[in-house]
Amino acid sequence: MGTNERRSEDQVPATSLDTSKKRSSRRAFIKAGAALTGGVVLGAYVKPSIRSFAIDQAFAGGTPPPPIVPPPPPPADVYPRTIGYWKKHPDSWPVTTLRPFGCSGSSLSQADALRRLNQASAKDMTKMLAAQLIAAKLNVANGANNAIQPIINDSDSFLCAYPIGSALGTSDRNRAEQLKNQLDAYNNGGTLTDDGWELED
Repeated sequence: MGTNERRSEDQVPATSLDTSKKRSSRRAFIKAGAALTGGVVLGAYVKPSIRSFAIDQAFAGGTPPPPIVPPPPPPADVYPRTIGYWKKHPDSWPVTTLRPFGCSGSSLSQADALRRLNQASAKDMTKMLAAQLIAAKLNVANGANNAIQPIINDSDSFLCAYPIGSALGTSDRNRAEQLKNQLDAYNNGGTLTDDGWELED
């Protein structure tokens, strides 16, 4: 045999043949695993970084877990707003009709409610009470603390018995002022205590 003649296959070192066969078998194995998972196109070579994942999924018969979606953040607390806020931001009103207002079955439109807010005057306690009652009803409708509801109900009952503009005696005026002060404290972010709604010092 001449020195320039190629060596026959049986003259190739066994270690070279074994390494070549192992490499071919590994590629075929990876291709099959990739085809089973559907992760890559059939016959494509799988990158080393994803080989174990493709093989594991192929033989486990599973699919990749869905992505974890974090829950939405909790809604922010809704705080009461003052009569001044609702008077200046009619577009933010959660409702455009307050029902009931005063006597059961009565209602107050947004236009009338805005007029009442602008008419609030310390000279007429029924008007002051009505203005604070409007703001309190809007706050509750907007999602603020509804623990004020008993005071709202008492204020509705009072204005049913003494409609806006009524002349009040001393005791009735004092009662209207008490209700107005409770609503005012609530609308200004006060807290409910054993003595009713109060503003923090």
